[in-house]
Amino acid sequence: KNRMKETEKREEIEEDKEEVVISGQLGHLSPAEVLQIFHMHQKTGKLLLELEDGSGQVIFRNGEILSARYNKLKNQEAVHKIISLRQGQFSFTPGLSASLKKARKIGDFMRILLKG
Repeated sequence: KNRMKETEKREEIEEDKEEVVISGQLGHLSPAEVLQIFHMHQKTGKLLLELEDGSGQVIFRNGEILSARYNKLKNQEAVHKIISLRQGQFSFTPGLSASLKKARKIGDFMRILLKG
């Protein structure tokens, strides 16, 4: 029983570690291209964006978008706004909180991008 508690504590600690594995400047790559990279390579984690007039985040699981935020916009509206912008910075941190591991995706990835 104690061993299980120790394992659970270790997993919680590992989830709290946020290590950026990729970051860069937007300009040569558009936000849509950055999103496509994480989708194509089926990445799981959090993409943080500091853009022209605000900050946002996109949460991926196996390349699918689970949630998105940009200023006060959420999900598909947030993605549409993010891909309309051109300047800023991004960083990606792998991993997912336990609460998001079973979350549903917000829609078909390509349809979301094409509607934007």
